[in-house]
Amino acid sequence: MKNYQIILIVFVAASVVMVTVVPMLRKKIYNSLLVLLRNKDFPKLYEMLDKPTTVFLLPKAQSLYIRLQGALAEKSDQVDAILDALIPLVKDTKAKNELIMRGFNYYVDKEDKETAKKYLDLVNGTSNDNMKKEANRVYHIYIDKSDEDLEDLLK
Repeated sequence: MKNYQIILIVFVAASVVMVTVVPMLRKKIYNSLLVLLRNKDFPKLYEMLDKPTTVFLLPKAQSLYIRLQGALAEKSDQVDAILDALIPLVKDTKAKNELIMRGFNYYVDKEDKETAKKYLDLVNGTSNDNMKKEANRVYHIYIDKSDEDLEDLLK
């Protein structure tokens, strides 16, 4: 009988920890990461993202999204690799499309034709016709340096 009581007490204690302590720690870590990102302290940001407690407590997609924000802010060459890891994890279509467009716009701005084309292909693989039309127009104007879409813009 006493063994069952001990098991029950351990189970209840573990449940209390999982319900109260873990979300509190997760929120504390997330807020600390946002402060580091806001302060543009990228070395500490990446160091904290790589800590085992952060890896354990934060969902991978959330961690990658914060890493992406840092990489975009410092114009890192890791943006493409982070997006490659993050996009398949995102299940919400709207959020996935926003990530694809962020990658596309980032590489159009950098005038990186090859990588911008990669993201244009991803855009063209979505079901959002307006996004496809706009991305193709931007690609033709800024990457191909074509004026074929200017007539439509002037109408």
